[in-house]
Amino acid sequence: MTPQAATSLQSYFPNHNGFSQLPEQLNSWVRHQITQFNTEHYLASPCLPLRLQLGDRKLTIRLVIDRPGEQYLLLLALEQVFSILASLKLIGLSKREAEVLSWIIKGKVIGAIAKETQIRHSTIRKHLENIYSKLNVQNRTEAVTVALEKLGCLHSASLI
Repeated sequence: MTPQAATSLQSYFPNHNGFSQLPEQLNSWVRHQITQFNTEHYLASPCLPLRLQLGDRKLTIRLVIDRPGEQYLLLLALEQVFSILASLKLIGLSKREAEVLSWIIKGKVIGAIAKETQIRHSTIRKHLENIYSKLNVQNRTEAVTVALEKLGCLHSASLI
């Protein structure tokens, strides 16, 4: 086990002290994945990853079956997770504009956004105008589409 893996496991499994063995919860997951593989390996389906989130960091653990019954590897990937608000600010929106657009993405109407944010209806409309201008769009549907495309969450298909 690398020192980085040991540190990650200690962060996500704080009650586990020794690193000569896997934390019990992780060991249980590994055993389950191996059992699934042994009963369904003829389907050639990969094991599903284990995803754990702690604050703004996500740990993805993948079981790689190198030689069934002999060698199993765990690959750990640690990544930073951005909130939708932080991501929307990255595409040039102010904090309030990002907040309003995040509510729009969730399907909220102006009245519901006003209630949630305690902002007046007219102020929300002004934020929407600014969003439309910054994203070069005409309406909320286009704003959501363009924002999600810029964030890499949606890929537009070109029509021929």
